[in-house]
Amino acid sequence: MLLWGENSASYNNDTAEITAESEYMSEWRRDGPLGVLLGIVNYIKTPQQYALFADFQRLAHRELPADAPPDKRKILEPVKPVITRWNSFYSHYIKRIRDEDTYAESRRNKLPYALHWMRSDGLTTHDWAVVTEYMDALKPLKAATKRLEGRGNSGRFSCIAEVILVFEYILNYYESRVLAYKAVEYNAHDEAPEDHLAINMRAAWAKASEYYSKLDLSPAYYAATILYPYYRLYCDKS
Repeated sequence: MLLWGENSASYNNDTAEITAESEYMSEWRRDGPLGVLLGIVNYIKTPQQYALFADFQRLAHRELPADAPPDKRKILEPVKPVITRWNSFYSHYIKRIRDEDTYAESRRNKLPYALHWMRSDGLTTHDWAVVTEYMDALKPLKAATKRLEGRGNSGRFSCIAEVILVFEYILNYYESRVLAYKAVEYNAHDEAPEDHLAINMRAAWAKASEYYSKLDLSPAYYAATILYPYYRLYCDKS
């Protein structure tokens, strides 16, 4: 829900504006920083594209200071896109498509097929800031997954007594993020932040609340929490 989910209730708009807001969010998910980044990730499939991506990383590494730690010089796979530099890689394809478009237009031919991001200006510094903000917003979900996964690092991890506490951690986090955006006036001036983050935060909070309410369907979660010595007073206190 945080990245790609649809939840019109999270738009916080008047009824007359819901359709326009929905269209805006659909366009943003396709053409915004996250959509472009995902498009690039999905595009890298062939050995030649992987090799090209690695070559551009080596070029980027030349710009690092001589005392940069070794982990900064690793050749990374596209599964970890925001850790390395993408600009040279996708700029290569953007320039190629622009050259092909120019040639086609000069001949009055039909433009060649290209993915949307190849005809864009790439990811700007602002776009990378947006990606980083979404990474921060996803961290609680990653922590929750690690906390509840089947092979935990301690005796408490992955047991049923952890479920309520983990859900409340997630709910409290997204509630605080939602409240932080509540006072923002998005239409006040041209430099006001875009409201996609607030919309997606509300959608994530609503989805987490929906799943949290399902815990009431079984007494097992509360019983496990109360009977676990480490948490025996948790329910009373909360």
